[in-house]
Amino acid sequence: MRKIVCVLLLGAVLAFCAALALADDSYPPPWQRGSDRTTYQRWEFMSADPNPVPDERLNQYGTPAATVVGHEWYQYYDNRVGVWTLSGSIDVDIPNAPDHPDWTKQVWVQLTWNTAGPAPIQITVDGIAGQIIEQSMPNWNHTTWLFTLPYNPVSEHLRIIGDIYVDELVIDTICAVPEPSSMLALAGSVFGLAGLAWKRRR
Repeated sequence: MRKIVCVLLLGAVLAFCAALALADDSYPPPWQRGSDRTTYQRWEFMSADPNPVPDERLNQYGTPAATVVGHEWYQYYDNRVGVWTLSGSIDVDIPNAPDHPDWTKQVWVQLTWNTAGPAPIQITVDGIAGQIIEQSMPNWNHTTWLFTLPYNPVSEHLRIIGDIYVDELVIDTICAVPEPSSMLALAGSVFGLAGLAWKRRR
């Protein structure tokens, strides 16, 4: 009987730890992970490796490359496991769908972080700022950004800077067909240029 109780308790503890490990992926993207022209990658930073590989990924186009320029790595910090304190940056390159260069790209980023100094957090994808979709602050900040690129690069470069503690990073991407309004605007520009060229020729 005692052995059964111990096994049940151990199972409950393992299930609780597994739930904690995935708890920061609390605001997934509106598209289906693993579907065509999508990628997914998650870092928990469980070691002091400044070039960590993702702890989990669904990316058929290659392995994302991350570089952490931080001040110090903590195995345990403020009830968190695997935390970088940055006075530098995190740079991530995500290989992506190489076809359809005229399509658009959406990048969905979830970050679990906390303030560590005066420099505020800044996050960009290919130099473009994102829109905050969700932010919760129980003890740590969990912020979700959406970045919309008007083009479809073969890889995206994400950069995080600021005086912050970073606990977990989750990145999803999708290569999407441009919206009809965008396509109409593009068509209008093409026809306008063609008309101008025809007028000059005459």
